[in-house]
Amino acid sequence: MDWTLIEKNWAEYQLNAKARWTRLSREDLEAIGGKRDRLIARVREVYSLDEPQAREQVDAWQGALRKISPFK
Repeated sequence: MDWTLIEKNWAEYQLNAKARWTRLSREDLEAIGGKRDRLIARVREVYSLDEPQAREQVDAWQGALRKISPFK
């Protein structure tokens, strides 16, 4: 999935991100605002990971996402 779609629809995808990274608060997710680098940095900080590990987790999450249906 293209990150621009995630960023554009962050209000929808942040619920999925919260399910994946349960230690991230609602405030964290709002502050991330769909920015990939912010998500990596926050996952890294909250889960005490190095940058490659955090990036790998975000990449795996991104790869597993499905597009939001335009027919809601």
